[in-house]
Amino acid sequence: MDMVFPAEYPEKPPSVRFRSEVFHPNVFPDGQICLDLLRGPGWSPSYDVCAILVAIQSLLADPDTHVTPEGGANPDAEALYVRDRLQYNARVKALVDKQLDEDDADMGCLSAVP
Repeated sequence: MDMVFPAEYPEKPPSVRFRSEVFHPNVFPDGQICLDLLRGPGWSPSYDVCAILVAIQSLLADPDTHVTPEGGANPDAEALYVRDRLQYNARVKALVDKQLDEDDADMGCLSAVP
């Protein structure tokens, strides 16, 4: 995850995005996070990095699936989350496992031998 703090921080919120692919109703394909706290009127200069991270952690655990006229950050993830939580969880797990395998390969790590 990247956090970029503008020169106007703390008056303006940092830009936060995931570097790796995240299948989540509130995460855009480019990794940007759809969270009121990180946008205009939802931001307060009193929020510190810890508050931002806790808010993101909370959003990841409990997505905001309120449908808006313009649609959510990831409509496919939102629809699957609402319709079939088990399938949603399986898709998220498969993506995480794939990324962990790629990270291991990039680092030259060896898997445990049975």
